[in-house]
Amino acid sequence: MGALFAAGLQGLIDGQQSYIRSGLAAFLRVQNFAPEGDWQEVGVPYAPTGSAAANTGFVDFEIIPPPEVRDVSMHNIGMSGGRLNIGARIFIISDSFVQSILEQYPKIQDPQDVWRNWDAVYVDGNPEQQTASVVGIIYENRMHNIEIIKHVEIAGQTISWNITCNRFETPLEGSAVETEVP
Repeated sequence: MGALFAAGLQGLIDGQQSYIRSGLAAFLRVQNFAPEGDWQEVGVPYAPTGSAAANTGFVDFEIIPPPEVRDVSMHNIGMSGGRLNIGARIFIISDSFVQSILEQYPKIQDPQDVWRNWDAVYVDGNPEQQTASVVGIIYENRMHNIEIIKHVEIAGQTISWNITCNRFETPLEGSAVETEVP
C-alpha cells in the first residue's frame, strides 16, 4: 500500500512541477572527460586529439519536469558558515528525473551519484577511473554549483531531491554544447 501511495504522490509532484509551478528550463551539466590530470595541475588547456577527442566537452540534460526553484534565505546563508553565497538557490527536483538518468546510464551506481560522479570506481573511498562528473545546474543562463544534496522520502521511496546551489553572477557564454532530454 505504501508503494502505491508513494507512486501516486510522485505523479502529483510531477504534474505540479510540469503545469502548476513550472519555471524556466533547467539543465544538469556533465563534463564527459576525466576531471583530473597533468593538464589541470599546471593550468594548461585540455586539447585531446585522435580517439580521445570524441569523449570531450559537456552534455546538458534538461531536467524534466522543470524544478521548483527557491531562494535561500539570508538567515540560512549566514548560518552556512561561508559555504553559501548571496544568490544561493534550492532546486526541488522530482525523482522521476533521477530515475530516467539511472535507466539511461546504468554505470551510475547510486542515485546520489547523479548529482556528483557518474561513473566513478571507488578505491579506499576515493573515486578513481572517473570519466564523467557533474559540473552543476544551469538556470537563467547561469551556472549553479551544487553544494548540498538532500532527498525527501515518503513510504520508503524517494520522491524529490532538494539541491542547494551557489549561483555564479556571470552569465554563461554561448557555446556548442550537446543537449539531451532523458
